[in-house]
Amino acid sequence: MEKEYLGSTITHSEERLSNLNAITVRVRRDASLSKEIVENIYGSIIKYSNEVTNIKAFEKRIFIEGRLLEIKKELESSENEMLEFLEENKDFSSPSLLLKKGRIDRDIVLHGQLYLSLSDQLELAKIDEKDNTSSIFLLDSPHISSYKSGITFSKGIIFIFIMFFAIAFSWQAYKNRNQLFI
Repeated sequence: MEKEYLGSTITHSEERLSNLNAITVRVRRDASLSKEIVENIYGSIIKYSNEVTNIKAFEKRIFIEGRLLEIKKELESSENEMLEFLEENKDFSSPSLLLKKGRIDRDIVLHGQLYLSLSDQLELAKIDEKDNTSSIFLLDSPHISSYKSGITFSKGIIFIFIMFFAIAFSWQAYKNRNQLFI
C-alpha cells in the first residue's frame, strides 16, 4: 500500500530538446520527506552512473592490457626475426634481401607505434577507471515548494458549496421542466 502511494507521488519529466530531466515528489503532510526522497533519487542515479562508467573503464583496461601483451609479443617476434635476418645476411646486394629487410623494418615500426599508442590508451583507461566525476549534473537543488499539493480545506469547502448549488439548481430545473415549456 505504501509503495503504491509513494510511487504515485513521484513524477518524472524529460524535455526532449535540451535532454533535461525533472523529478517531482509530492507527499502530503510531510514536505521534508519529499525533499529527502528527491535527494536520495539523485544520489542513487549518480552512484549507478559512476558504477556503470567504472565497470566500462575496467573492462576497457583489461582489454587494452591483453592487447598490449599481444602487440609486445609480436614486436619482440619481429625484432627477433630482424636479428636472425641480420646475423644470416651480411651483404644486402640482393633486391629480395632488401625487400625482406624493409618488410621486417615496417613490422617493427608498426608494432612499436601500436605499442606506444596502446600504452597511452592504457594510462587513459586507468584514469577513467578511478574517475568518480559524473556526467549528470544537478541544475536545481531539491527544495520544498511554497505551494501545497492538492486543494486546501477552504478551497474544498468552496468547491463543495458550488457543487451543492449546481446540483440543487439542476434538480429544481428538472422538477419544474414541464412548467418552463408551457
